[in-house]
Amino acid sequence: MRARIVLGTALTGAVLAMVAGVIGGLVAADQLSVDGGVGVRAFLVVAALAVTAVFWWLRMEPGDKPEALFAGLMGAWLLAINTWNGHGFVAQVFTDSYGLAAVIDLVLWAAISYGLVAVLVRTSTPARS
Repeated sequence: MRARIVLGTALTGAVLAMVAGVIGGLVAADQLSVDGGVGVRAFLVVAALAVTAVFWWLRMEPGDKPEALFAGLMGAWLLAINTWNGHGFVAQVFTDSYGLAAVIDLVLWAAISYGLVAVLVRTSTPARS
């Protein structure tokens, strides 16, 4: 596992997820609808995770482990500040409890990250540098 892959994936994913959160907040304020903003944010976070995963997958060498990519995507959850209070993904729609929302978001984030890495592993090989 190369630290560059883990750190790069974590930083890229966190920045894109926070941008998705800001855009979702702007949509919610514009529409006066929290659910609309959360829907946009959820879609953009999934897109951010997918873009991040593919971007860093293409920079991996054949000897790199896919676990590095997954660890980086999970690190993105830790680095994205809006995920800490349950306002980073979609769980805000289901519960008002910040702690429960954060746990639900973490589980969903992990499942999507695992699925993205699994799809990349099954459909392609890392590029050679």
